[in-house]
Amino acid sequence: MKTLNTKLAAAAIAVATSFTASAGIAIVDNDRGRFAIGGDVEFDFDYRSQKNIDFESGVKETNYGQGGRILLDFDGLRTLDNGTFLHMNVELLAETNGNAAIDNAFLAFGQNEWKIQAGRYEAYDMFPKGQDVFLETTGNTSDSQYGEYGYFYQMKEARGRGADAGQLMYAYQAEDLYFELGSVVGNREDFFSETVRNIAEFDASNKDAFYLRPVIAYQAGDFRISAAIEHQLISDAFVIGEKDISKRTGYGLSGNYAVDSLELNANFAYMDAVDEKNQSLGLTALYNGFGLGYFWGETKFDDNHWLSGSEGKTQIQTGYVSYEIADVMAVEDFFVYLGAYYSRFEDKFEGSTEPNISDAGARVRLKYYF
Repeated sequence: MKTLNTKLAAAAIAVATSFTASAGIAIVDNDRGRFAIGGDVEFDFDYRSQKNIDFESGVKETNYGQGGRILLDFDGLRTLDNGTFLHMNVELLAETNGNAAIDNAFLAFGQNEWKIQAGRYEAYDMFPKGQDVFLETTGNTSDSQYGEYGYFYQMKEARGRGADAGQLMYAYQAEDLYFELGSVVGNREDFFSETVRNIAEFDASNKDAFYLRPVIAYQAGDFRISAAIEHQLISDAFVIGEKDISKRTGYGLSGNYAVDSLELNANFAYMDAVDEKNQSLGLTALYNGFGLGYFWGETKFDDNHWLSGSEGKTQIQTGYVSYEIADVMAVEDFFVYLGAYYSRFEDKFEGSTEPNISDAGARVRLKYYF
């Protein structure tokens, strides 16, 4: 990925009134607006040493893989002299496994400091992970889903891009202060893994979820601090048997320092949910192409938890290193990334016989922006 100086003014409303970094070729540019096409190519070559996910043996599985995708970005912007703008964006993905997908598909409109945005997109990032070329979590936890043995919570249940959910957001930028009120409405069972849904036997007749996610951020020179809450409002959105586990409230705090070629991030996220508490910590650093990251997550299960059935906790720790080689063969916007990670899962239930496990991996990524 390209690493940008994350000044707030360049990351909030200004993004909506300009083009994405990959929209590079102007097809139409006249008094009615501008339409551009761009994108990027990304291919990964991976090695991973991973323990059996079912904890049934100490056998390590060694996997080699190659994957990637081509992203095509279609971006349109129309602005008026009074500051009114209309912005549309569609990002199409062609993956090497033969699948096709969509990243973004949204329409935004506003005037000067404010905008309203609807569609499919990612809202403000409250848990940035830096230059995470290769970052996986071991055990049955997941980087993005609630797994059988715990949850690496990252303040993004209501950030967006849900499989069957729509989004609507209002954002306002007043010099160094930024405010955003996002919402996600629809089926959000997709943040529970398929294994968890099968074990827990989710009720298929559930109501759709409705999340609200207010975010506030302040930029003070080279330092930015952000705070957010996400809350699920509808009862019976997630039901297991006769138990309603729909009450979910998450809290997040993030700090960023960026100057010249140095960027530091510190993130904390906490989820208060039925029968459990989840908390996560993330620390990342990037300097002259070198990236480091450390992440810690803990899930505390109450007695008679809806999935575990008992009281206890699990923990996961993950670290990564990465390096960016820019302008390969003197070609601007052609990058090679090197990345590796190590992840360790610990079962801290009293009297548990489950082993603590770990896995590791390495990746070479080719990336070209056009």
